[in-house]
Amino acid sequence: MSKNKDRINFIFGLWDNKPLPHMFKKNIKLWKKLNPQSEICIWKKQECEFLIQSKYPDILQMYKAASPIQRADLTRYAIIHAKGGWFADCDTVPTLSVDEIRKSISITDPVGIAFTETHIDLKFQQTTAKIEIRNGLPEQKIRIANYVF
Repeated sequence: MSKNKDRINFIFGLWDNKPLPHMFKKNIKLWKKLNPQSEICIWKKQECEFLIQSKYPDILQMYKAASPIQRADLTRYAIIHAKGGWFADCDTVPTLSVDEIRKSISITDPVGIAFTETHIDLKFQQTTAKIEIRNGLPEQKIRIANYVF
């Protein structure tokens, strides 16, 4: 697969084998609706591990020793480096298309971008506390969401 600047990548399931939660499916559908030209890729644990093993064997030992969140961070950058496109967390609700984001900041070279999310409602905060990796901690009302391309 070649690098694709319109690909939108998501990672899910690095720490468990549970199905994608409804709220994540809803967010990913919204990404697709705002970006109909984009290829949506949901990376599962096996695909992430294969990518690291096959393309980045020098960091495989570090990857295996890392905590789940550190593995997710390493994998985000590996996916973008190997495949191109954008990365968004599954719990990130988009409000603009990637083209609108590109135009608004005149992007010509690969960069990392962090956006502040301020529209996190109470129901969403309470729901996030149920996600296993969060250990009962709810999402904060304002947070930084990672996008990389």
